[in-house]
Amino acid sequence: MLSSGIVMQFPDKFANDMPSDMPKTGFAPAEENNDMLIAWMVGISVFGLAAFAAIRKFRTNEK
Repeated sequence: MLSSGIVMQFPDKFANDMPSDMPKTGFAPAEENNDMLIAWMVGISVFGLAAFAAIRKFRTNEK
């Protein structure tokens, strides 16, 4: 990796500040929090089906 190469090249500047693990950012991993993703997918699907039905109904009445 590029970052490990830079650390190896300048160990006095960067080696001391390396964290031992990932910082706690507050974001949940994707495997644990799929509720909003599923809600968005259902909402977009319902909207898409409603738009499709409305367009199809409008076009059949137009002829």
